[in-house]
Amino acid sequence: MLLNHQRLLNHGARYKGNAYISGEGTGIVTVNGKPYACPVIALDRETLETARKVWSDTDGNYVLYNLNPDKEYIVMAIDPQKEYEPPTWDCIKPFVAQSA
Repeated sequence: MLLNHQRLLNHGARYKGNAYISGEGTGIVTVNGKPYACPVIALDRETLETARKVWSDTDGNYVLYNLNPDKEYIVMAIDPQKEYEPPTWDCIKPFVAQSA
């Protein structure tokens, strides 16, 4: 599923690259088993700086674009309602985007 790129908010030109991390499929980000729109953040594992930040769509899907493929990232979803601890994935290597 392709996401509406206008919903994506990317930060961190320092991490520019041709790789991405994505969660695809209905409900990849969920609360109580239901898809959830929320911020998803990629942190540089070495420096802990924010590399990218996006919002998942209403189906819970997200894509973190333009990442450096030579780095590892910590990815977490943040509950804007502050009710739940953030689920976190460590040592994530991004996929390299294929040329068209």
